[in-house]
Amino acid sequence: MVVIYEDPTVAINKMNTIKLYDGLKVSRNQTVNYTLSGITVASDPIAKFSMLVWEGDQSLGGAAESFAFNGNTLSDTYNPLENQFNSSINTNQALNTYGLDFDTFDVTSYVAAGDNSITGTITTGEDLILQGAALMMVTNTVFSD
Repeated sequence: MVVIYEDPTVAINKMNTIKLYDGLKVSRNQTVNYTLSGITVASDPIAKFSMLVWEGDQSLGGAAESFAFNGNTLSDTYNPLENQFNSSINTNQALNTYGLDFDTFDVTSYVAAGDNSITGTITTGEDLILQGAALMMVTNTVFSD
């Protein structure tokens, strides 16, 4: 389940544009791009990228495994470089979740005002994963006709 809600503090001429890709894509030794286009990134944006993945294993990372946004590889304490699909949930600091990965990254520093598209990329190596959902959000400037 994905919950999307309205934030009344967002300025009237801006909105958060959200793109949800859902389904179940089996991935091994493969690269998949998720693109949100048709936008104009606001002058003071907020951007996030989330991925729900099943079947990630702590022991099967490698040089071919990555989670990236606009060409920048993402990692943190719970998602080390080259082993992002490692049965962790970074938003609640959970490790060893037995095949479930749900990670959200603040990618605001990887977007610029005026950008017209953003791209999230999932690259897998030997660790077979099931991509359940990808979610991208960015603050978009609204233009009136």
